Amino acid sequence: MIDPMSIYLYRDGLVRLASEKYDPNKNFSDTYIHLTNYSLNKNNKCYDGDQHKLKLSQVLTGVLSQPPVKKGKPGVSRSANEIWNEIEDIVIKTIITVQPQLQHIYRSCQTKEPDCCFELLGFDVMLDQKLKPWMLEVNHTPSFGIDTPIDKEIKTALLTNVLEIMQASIDMRRKLSFEMKNEMKQQIVLNQYKRLSVQEHCEKVRFPNGLVEQITNNNFKLIYPQQAPGGDPDLYTKF
Repeated sequence: MIDPMSIYLYRDGLVRLASEKYDPNKNFSDTYIHLTNYSLNKNNKCYDGDQHKLKLSQVLTGVLSQPPVKKGKPGVSRSANEIWNEIEDIVIKTIITVQPQLQHIYRSCQTKEPDCCFELLGFDVMLDQKLKPWMLEVNHTPSFGIDTPIDKEIKTALLTNVLEIMQASIDMRRKLSFEMKNEMKQQIVLNQYKRLSVQEHCEKVRFPNGLVEQITNNNFKLIYPQQAPGGDPDLYTKF
């Protein structure tokens, strides 16, 4: 939902790994070492579907450790919660950046309820040698193709949750539509009818944020608006 904006983060995803161990001394043309794309690595004889494509919820948990990059240098350990908070921060700042463009597109496509649209975006994030997340790209149309059992498990659950949210919204709007029509009839009879503005209409048909988490069994987490990671309630105000 775009205005006021709400951002939900799905608490699972896919982890893609290169099918051969990284070696900085090898040629950059060896794509199996430097790239993690499934469409590429599946053609490598060393590719193992059980090791090179994993569930995010099984990888990003507990404490993650990275061995020293050079001799004499300390290794790195970070909690999964800390990394998740940084990923949430990346997602929020990215969506805030494009919010005006998204709002214009939604209002152009749906004039009656422009602020009750949603979009499902795919974020590609990479962890560096210090286990710091960096955004690589945002997919406007993420792939929902199913090539492996783990694809089916993750993507089916995700789309099921999205459809459940949409159905809940539809059912609630039908109920509200009936109530609003009755309310309008009573106002007309009493000569008190006032046409709702777009904003007033959206406020009536918008369902509570907590309902999404309830419907999806907390698979979707509301990350904005709410207190920012780290406890600063004004962190995103300047954006």
